[in-house]
Amino acid sequence: TLAATYVINDDANYTFTGTGSYGIKVESGNPKIVMNNANITVNAGSAIDIPSGSTTTIQVIGDNTIGTTKTEYSDVPCGGIFVAEGGTVNITSNGTDNILRAHGTLAAAIGGKYIHGSESYNAGSISISNVTVYAYTNNNYAAAIGAAGRGSCGTINITNAVVYAYGAGDQYTSAPGIGSAWDSLDWLDAIPIVIISNSEVHTFRYNPYSDYIGYLGDESGDTYATGSINCGDGGSVKNSTIYCYTGLDATTTDKVVI
Repeated sequence: TLAATYVINDDANYTFTGTGSYGIKVESGNPKIVMNNANITVNAGSAIDIPSGSTTTIQVIGDNTIGTTKTEYSDVPCGGIFVAEGGTVNITSNGTDNILRAHGTLAAAIGGKYIHGSESYNAGSISISNVTVYAYTNNNYAAAIGAAGRGSCGTINITNAVVYAYGAGDQYTSAPGIGSAWDSLDWLDAIPIVIISNSEVHTFRYNPYSDYIGYLGDESGDTYATGSINCGDGGSVKNSTIYCYTGLDATTTDKVVI
């Protein structure tokens, strides 16, 4: 049980199990963090924080939950895994029977975070392999996996994995399950490079204004979103099945793309 934020500054291996209410902060180094049936929830910051220059591996064993249980907005972003621009997180296990559930508020579940519209944090690269991941955000301007606010995101690689990515929204705005955030409306004509291979991806957009994978959108139509699977310039989907949903209820599938 974490009694305070656990700080890591080396390349060692660390195993976490049980329940805690404080996060894990990598300040430097390239550690391996083993999540073994762990439940880490935070009210501020990120359950796991990865800085620029670090390549951190998260090894998943059993059923794990990280992030925040908060549902309301505040001035402090809370998230599952924040990886800073220039950093990389590798989320992996030895099979898709191992599960990581990540939750974000004012943040992607895995990726970026922001405080209102005035301050955003660019995200680094995200790799998910040989594992099942559920990613949730309740913020209109953050993909579940990818960018948040006015921030960008590095390359997203999904390999031999099962991924459920739940975008958020309201009556005016919708975020994709995987992809970009508020930048796509007015400022930045770019989305993360998304590379998916040998995987099963279930992606949920909140309403019809956004892509399933790609751009965030809003009711004005002044966006790049076209309701598609847009993996960015250099992205691809191979030997995979993408299940696309509008709304957060998986009982109705818009389309299945193989």
